[in-house]
Amino acid sequence: MRIKISLAFDGYLFLDYQYPLLLRALIYHLLPEKYASHLHDAGFMYEKRRFKLFTFSRIFGPRVRSAESNGKPLVFKKEIHFYMASPVTKILEYVANESIRRTELRLGTNRVNLKSIEVEKEPIFSDRVKIRMLSPMTIRSTLITADGKKKSYYYNPQEQEFSELMRKNLEKKYQVVFKSELRGDLAIVPLGRGKERILRGDRGFIIKGWDGLYELRGTPELIQLSYSTGLGEKNSLGLGMWEEVI
Repeated sequence: MRIKISLAFDGYLFLDYQYPLLLRALIYHLLPEKYASHLHDAGFMYEKRRFKLFTFSRIFGPRVRSAESNGKPLVFKKEIHFYMASPVTKILEYVANESIRRTELRLGTNRVNLKSIEVEKEPIFSDRVKIRMLSPMTIRSTLITADGKKKSYYYNPQEQEFSELMRKNLEKKYQVVFKSELRGDLAIVPLGRGKERILRGDRGFIIKGWDGLYELRGTPELIQLSYSTGLGEKNSLGLGMWEEVI
C-alpha cells in the first residue's frame, strides 16, 4: 500500500540534504507512542535482522532561490509532497489518521499543515517492469579488514552481487510479511548510467545509494513486495522507493 502526503506552508520551507531524518522523525511522531517505540527499537524480526517495513520517497515540490535561505541548500515554496509505502496497512493508517487530526505538523524547525492524503492505486506487476527511483537504493556487505576492523562495502548496480543481495533481502522481507518462504529470482538492470548518491544517516554515518532508471526482472511476488517495502536496505531512512515508468 502507498499513500501520497501533501503539505502546505506559508512562505518558504528550508531544508538541508539530511532531511530524510526529519521525515522519518515526523513519521514516528505520527504513530502511537508505544507502537512507534516498538517499531523503532525492535521492528519485525527475521533471525537477527530487524525490518521496519516502511519506506518513503524524496520530497517533491517547487524549489526556488531565496535570499533568505537560512544557510539551507534546499528551499521550497508553498507546498511539498512525498510518498510513503508499507505492506503493513496499520502503519499507513496511523500516519494518515494522525496527520488529519493534527492542526500543525513539524518538519525540523519548519511548521507545515496537511493539505491532502491520497491512497495510491497499487499496480500489479509481471516479471518485468521499468522503474525510476524515487529515493536511492542501497545494499552492502560488512567486511573485515587486515587489521580486524569492520568495513562496509556498498555495491553498485553493475556488480552481480548487487542483484543477488537485493533478492536475498526481499526474500527475508517476504518471510516476515507473509510467514512463508519464497525462493525467487531478481535482476536489477541499469537503463543508462545510474547516479551515485552519498547520503548521511544517523550520527553522520555515510551511505552510498543509487538513483536512476532500471528494469526489474524476476519473480513477480518479489517485485510486488519491493513496491511497498522498498528495494535494499535502510528503507525506513527513505531509501529504495521506486515508481513504474510507463
